[in-house]
Amino acid sequence: AIIIFYISFPTFFIYFLGIKKGFTITFILVAILTLSTIQYYQTNNTLPWPEESLLFSGLTFLYVSVLTFFYAKTNKHLLATLKQQAEVDGLTDTYTRRMFFDIFLHETERAKRYSLSLSLLILDVDHFKRVNDNHGHQTGDVTLRRIAKLCSQSLRKCDIIGRVGGEEFACLLPETNAEAAAIVAEKIRRTIADAPNENLPHCTVSIGTAAFTPNDTPAKMFHRADLALYAAKSTGRNRVMSA
Repeated sequence: AIIIFYISFPTFFIYFLGIKKGFTITFILVAILTLSTIQYYQTNNTLPWPEESLLFSGLTFLYVSVLTFFYAKTNKHLLATLKQQAEVDGLTDTYTRRMFFDIFLHETERAKRYSLSLSLLILDVDHFKRVNDNHGHQTGDVTLRRIAKLCSQSLRKCDIIGRVGGEEFACLLPETNAEAAAIVAEKIRRTIADAPNENLPHCTVSIGTAAFTPNDTPAKMFHRADLALYAAKSTGRNRVMSA
């Protein structure tokens, strides 16, 4: 019973409350138990259990505490890694589609509540299949990373960029109206089109934009921007169209 008592402290509290809180509560309870044991010994001149059991339980407690500490630390690192992988696209270092839409929903609710402007850009790399077919998928991956970087450099820190498809990116521009969004989109388009070669195939992008309206949802906004993107691609590519 004593051994189970000692073992349950670190495994339960550290695992469910975290390392700092778990160890704090664990050692508070152990301190209480130790003081009670000392008081019992002073009163009765004997321990409430055999010395060998006490020693064994103490060593077991230290062993389990150390083991649980490193397990909890490893588990925390693993969870952080999994969260990072779920939120950030490993290739382009932009948000994943799921994370982008989570932020998108939050921003539309904020825009609706405070009557703020909000704009969405969807950009697609023109003829990207040719890059993969002619230069290989590794070059295609490097090209996508470069486009994501150039796009990010054209945005503000408060703007959000995510990879929402194979060669498709979306940019969310808080407190930005339709006219300003079109200017940003044109800046991105021109930056990518005029970028130095750097031993990579020349690429352009087509961009569709949409501005928030009071009755909008992320799905509605995305659909309008996607239609504008389709119009940009169907009318010659390497251009910006607004919904």
